[in-house]
Amino acid sequence: MSPTPPISWRTLPAPRLLYAATLLLPLAALAFLWRPAGAAWAVALALLVLVSLLDFFAAPAAQVSVIRELPERLFLGREQRLHIDFSVLAGSSTSLVKVRAIEDIPLDWEADPVIPTFTLRAGQTNRYSIVVRPLKRGRYSLGALHVVQETGFGLWRRVGKVEANTEARVYPDYQPGASTLAHKKDFGDLGQMRTRQRGEGTDFDSLREYRDGDELSHIDWKATSRLGKVISRQFTVEKDHDVMIALDCGRLMGSSYQGVTKFDFALRAALALAEASLRAGDRVGVLVFDDKVKCFVPPGKGGGQLGHILESLHAIQSSFKETDFQRALTYLGVHHRKRSLVVLLTDFIDRYTAGPMLMGMTTIARRHACLFVAVEDPTVEERLLEAPKDSAGLAGQAVAYGMRKSRGEVLEVLRRAGATVLNLQPDALTAPVINAYLRLQSSGAL
Repeated sequence: MSPTPPISWRTLPAPRLLYAATLLLPLAALAFLWRPAGAAWAVALALLVLVSLLDFFAAPAAQVSVIRELPERLFLGREQRLHIDFSVLAGSSTSLVKVRAIEDIPLDWEADPVIPTFTLRAGQTNRYSIVVRPLKRGRYSLGALHVVQETGFGLWRRVGKVEANTEARVYPDYQPGASTLAHKKDFGDLGQMRTRQRGEGTDFDSLREYRDGDELSHIDWKATSRLGKVISRQFTVEKDHDVMIALDCGRLMGSSYQGVTKFDFALRAALALAEASLRAGDRVGVLVFDDKVKCFVPPGKGGGQLGHILESLHAIQSSFKETDFQRALTYLGVHHRKRSLVVLLTDFIDRYTAGPMLMGMTTIARRHACLFVAVEDPTVEERLLEAPKDSAGLAGQAVAYGMRKSRGEVLEVLRRAGATVLNLQPDALTAPVINAYLRLQSSGAL
């Protein structure tokens, strides 16, 4: 960022000058009652005026320049540094300046905005760093920087405002290639090395001699006739699938766990899944919705697709609106007809409120492979594990048991419809989701 223009100062009396003037008030009252004290009051007043004038003119306003440096990307909940460089411009009327400042920090960030007083010399640059911790994703603007220059005796303050509006973007706490993908559970390197997977795919791979258990339909009769022995064709599991990730950002996904919304947990898992799928050579798209579709990124592949998804989703927040599953899944069916793996990350309460979701998912499952990820409410399980202390606690536990039972019934309906179902805690989404995707991919179910 380029330096800001020199600051325009306003000079105001400092608390020290006002405090000194206040001390003269008792002497003024005494001079009114006792005439000989008037001379002492006049001398003290003249001395204060003289010192204040000397302090005013001896330390004129300096030409201070400010440069604010902020990382291009800030990440949710992660501590990062905002750097501010102060310098006295050449030709300034003073070579030694005492300065302090106050940053205009957004309300959704944790930070100490006050920069303590420091001494700034002509030709010297002082860098001060403020640790900021964004608590919400989206776009922010850091407004004016308020700078205070103190005079030598501290009787005056020169107050200036630097109009250095700086745009900042806060992204999900996820970076491509991060340790999120380091889970070596079911499938090792998560697709970073694209090995051949021979199985019940449709892509021809090679010929080999027939073995017991090979499908008769896989026999290559021309090669058999030419070589004089039974030859079987081998196939590889298809690559370049489409993976559509559908993210619910409605009311239920806005509830918090450990200070983070379910939607943010789901978003982090969705980004990790997108990266794993792109590394495996698949195309990835995203649909985000509440009562309407808020974002649709068509499937794409390559290194730029993950960045495109991240840019499209970083400012989307969960809402207080009820989720319209039928509208969202109908939109998906219209705008993406090719058979894909549809991964839905959502939450629901019971089988009665989940009716529209079940209808939409049943329709989607007829055309696509489906991975349904339910982000459960940890408080329900916690209530079931508690020992009830009174009748109210027992009633609460009964309600929690009913919710879990109803939830299980909904998940069973989805399994019967052909969907792969996961019911997970908010902070334990990423690894199971990626492993479920890799199992589906390697089995040829896509």
